Amino acid sequence: MIELKAMESGDLEGCLNIDKERFPISSYSIKFFRICLNSPSEKVITLKKDGILIGYIMFSLVLDEGEIYHLAVTETEEGQGYGNALLSEAHSYLKSKGVKYCFLEVRKSNTRAKNLYQKNGYLTYRIRKNYYGNNEDAYCMKKGL
Repeated sequence: MIELKAMESGDLEGCLNIDKERFPISSYSIKFFRICLNSPSEKVITLKKDGILIGYIMFSLVLDEGEIYHLAVTETEEGQGYGNALLSEAHSYLKSKGVKYCFLEVRKSNTRAKNLYQKNGYLTYRIRKNYYGNNEDAYCMKKGL
């Protein structure tokens, strides 16, 4: 059984572990995940399969804009459509709050993520050269909600 819902305090360690696994160069701190628990503008939605945390999406909203920070699914569960489910849930939440556009950045080398975002209606509107610490470019993407 798949369950999507707002992160709870009991999910903090699991989200942090997935974040470190999937974003070893740019993972967030436990402090930032804690901020997301009570923040009106920073959100984390978790995905559990049979009660086990296997993914999350972290995003923010300010006025009529949303920004996805991280979307991650454990490596063992990758490719099962869970990224689509997390994106859809985040988009629904953002739309319910009056958000009109959603933005994100993705590494040039992350073909799987770029394909996921394009499949979900995101378009590249610019490239930030040497954006990441290893001099890798970032694709800046945008979607109208």
